[in-house]
Amino acid sequence: REESQLEELDAPVDIEPEPSAEQFVQDRPPSPVFVPQQLGIDQATQTEESLLFCFDVEVQPILDVLVGTTLEQSLMEVIEEDLVYQEMLRSEESELVRSAELTEAQRMEERQRRLEDERERRAQQDGERVEDEQRVSRRVAARGFAHLY
Repeated sequence: REESQLEELDAPVDIEPEPSAEQFVQDRPPSPVFVPQQLGIDQATQTEESLLFCFDVEVQPILDVLVGTTLEQSLMEVIEEDLVYQEMLRSEESELVRSAELTEAQRMEERQRRLEDERERRAQQDGERVEDEQRVSRRVAARGFAHLY
């Protein structure tokens, strides 16, 4: 029974697309340009040529002051940068001199320490030599005394 209810479809089913909002917008004529309604009466002013503002003439003094101030300030900045650079060079040079002096002082202190160590060592050796001589002289005296006794 179920076989009789099922039907095989060989051809694809045509489905019509639903109308979209874009289709309705395209069918509509373009909107007219909005021009606001004028209110009041247009007025005009008459000016004389001598009363008009001449940009080049009026702006020149202000422009001269601005350019002069900018140039002066930039020159001062360049001079300051040069002074800072010169101070840095002097600082590096003095640091090199200080480092060289410190190295020399350390070298001299090490030399002095070595000399002092050498003096102490020689004094100790001299003391040991004197003790050995005294010991030898006591032995010789003891032998001489032992021979006489």
